[in-house]
Formats: sequence, structure tokens, C-alpha cells
Amino acid sequence: MKVYPCIYAACFCLLLFVSCDSSDNKNESRVLSQSEGTAEPLAPALEFKEIPVAGMPDAIVDIYSPTGNEDFEPGKVLFSVNIRNYPLGKERPFMLSLNGATPKAHSTPSFQMELDKGTYRAVTFLLDEQGLALKEYGNFSERQFTVGGTELSVDQLQPSLLLHLPRDQQQFAEGEPILIDFIYLGGDPELDGLAIQVELGNHTHKTQQMETLSLSGIPEGNYDLVIRLMNSESGQPIPGNYTSISRSIRVK
Repeated sequence: MKVYPCIYAACFCLLLFVSCDSSDNKNESRVLSQSEGTAEPLAPALEFKEIPVAGMPDAIVDIYSPTGNEDFEPGKVLFSVNIRNYPLGKERPFMLSLNGATPKAHSTPSFQMELDKGTYRAVTFLLDEQGLALKEYGNFSERQFTVGGTELSVDQLQPSLLLHLPRDQQQFAEGEPILIDFIYLGGDPELDGLAIQVELGNHTHKTQQMETLSLSGIPEGNYDLVIRLMNSESGQPIPGNYTSISRSIRVK
């Protein structure tokens, strides 16, 4: 008869232990569920999209001055372009870039620029109605010249790049797409065995199409955007003064 109280006591302790363990498991499950529910969403991935540029194959720009390989004294240098089949004016200017710098708009075909001694590469190009660079043959023109008797670059005949957009130090609002507008000065990247690689932080995008790119999903911060010519087979960068261009941008 004395055994029964001991058995009752053991059963009671066992039930109490199971109850406590089940309660702890429920509490732990509840905490995990709340933690998963309140986790911050992941930042969206960067996305590249191609934006077709309206073609104007009849629009032509040609640099008359400076002529190729011409040398000037330091000071004012005359620039003169011939433009055909294009509505030149303040609403539709042509663009000029010197030595790969951010291009500047001009609405008159002749003007002067103050230049110091050095070697220069001038690239002009026309714009579509959206303000993007026209990319067909004849829509852009290139000349290399010198000021003060310097020597021309040895890679003047090699394929190269010109970056129209974004401008250097340009600022964007978070969530605003960033347009990457470039011109390939050569023949055809695919036929030349080349590719254009766009780099932003740890993200890269490679293309052989001469289309404007739209990049979205960039969080706040300061970035260096780089475009460069690559060998499409080996993946190695192409050497040259104008085969790689960098722009500093800010997203806030």
C-alpha cells in the first residue's frame, strides 16, 4: 500500500516536466515566427534594361575644323562642324567632348575654345528627341589634333568609347533609373571581337549592342561607374587612352 503514493508522485512529476517542455517549445516557436515576420525585406537586385534609340541614318555631323593631325598655337582654337538633315538649335544641339570629358551642348556650328598645350581628341555627335546619342554611322565624328607641337597618340586609329550619360558628379534620387548612354567608335563590336562592359561596384553587365542602358535598383551611396572595352573571347581589357571611361555619381 505504501508503494502507491510513490507512483502517484512520480507520475505527477513526469506530467509537470512534459507540460513545461511543451510550453517552452510553443514560446520558442512563437518567437521564431515573430522574428521571421518582422525581418527587413532584401534590397532589390540591380537591373539593366536596353533602351532602343530612334535612328536617324540621314543625319550627318562632320568636323571641318580642326582637321585631323592639325597643330595649333596655345590659345583660342576654332571649331567648325557641318551638320545635315538635323534640326540644329537650342532644343536639338549637337554635343562635343574633348579627351573623353563629359560632353557639352552647342547650338551653333562654329565657336572657339581656349586650349592649352597638349594632345586632344574631339568627338561630336547628334541627339534624338529624348536627348540620347544617335549611334549610326555619320551621326558622330572624331578628330585628333595637337596644341603647342605635342605628339599625337599612337592609338588614335583603335576602337574606343565615348560616354555621354551619366555626367560626372551627377546626382540621382533613390529609385530613379540611371541612363548609361555611350558611343562605340569603331565598326561593330561583335565583328571586331569586342564587348562593352559596364561596372558599378561589384555589379557588371556585358553587351555587344550599341543601345542605351537603364540601370535601376541602386541604393543610396557614392559610386564609380566604369565602361570599358573587353576582348569578347579572353575577357581581357583592351589597352588604350579611350577604351575605359569612369564617372562618379551619387544616389541619395
